[in-house]
Amino acid sequence: MTSDDPKGVRPRQRPQAIAVPNLLVHKAGGPDADPAGAARVQTRLDALTARYPDMAQSDYDTLVALWPRLREGGTPEDGETLRRLVHDFKGQGGSVGYPLVSEIARLLNELLHKADLGAERTRQAIDQHVAALGAVLRGRIAGDGGAEGRALCRHLQALAENCLGGVD
Repeated sequence: MTSDDPKGVRPRQRPQAIAVPNLLVHKAGGPDADPAGAARVQTRLDALTARYPDMAQSDYDTLVALWPRLREGGTPEDGETLRRLVHDFKGQGGSVGYPLVSEIARLLNELLHKADLGAERTRQAIDQHVAALGAVLRGRIAGDGGAEGRALCRHLQALAENCLGGVD
């Protein structure tokens, strides 16, 4: 270290490029994988993405039936079932090309676990989250939903923050 260098400061290093591995190739058999095999896996994932809203509909229907019961009190079993369904949506959406479903479910999950479910503003916020989840599934809105999807998430996030922050 020279007398001009501040104590303990190292000279700048040049940036390094880091190659990110293609995990799909490794899951399909590593670097020696058959490209046709990787294409078959991708085709199956694409088909799953196309079918996801139909596959998720029965779980959504159950969620829609449970929420009004819980809104009025419900049973502990109803609450656990609703939380499990929301947790499943949170995990599934992003895995099958519907990250907007995952984000809505993440916010809804946070409300269910942290907000005062007895507060009317929380109930109204949950109503809107449940409706938004249904709209995304019915509309088959894959990806992030573009500008409308981002605006929807900002709106739902603001509702959740209002409930979690204790502001009336």
